[in-house]
Amino acid sequence: MSNPKFTPGPWVKDKYGRLIGSNGDQVEVSNFNVNVCYSTEENEANARLLECATQMYDMIKSLSRELQSIHEADQLLAKARGEV
Repeated sequence: MSNPKFTPGPWVKDKYGRLIGSNGDQVEVSNFNVNVCYSTEENEANARLLECATQMYDMIKSLSRELQSIHEADQLLAKARGEV
């Protein structure tokens, strides 16, 4: 699996409403700033979602590994039962 090219997480919102990666860099999305200084309810919700993005990525990556392990275990059990 290749290394992700996005700003490393976790991402946190600073006091100015900017998302900051664990490396201290501001998170940029498609060459525009995700900024909630002039916040609306929708902007705040978007910021919360983006703030969780790297954690969601890590969770999905972990689940993917677990699913692979389950698949391998199922194949091994089938082999033991003489089904393959």
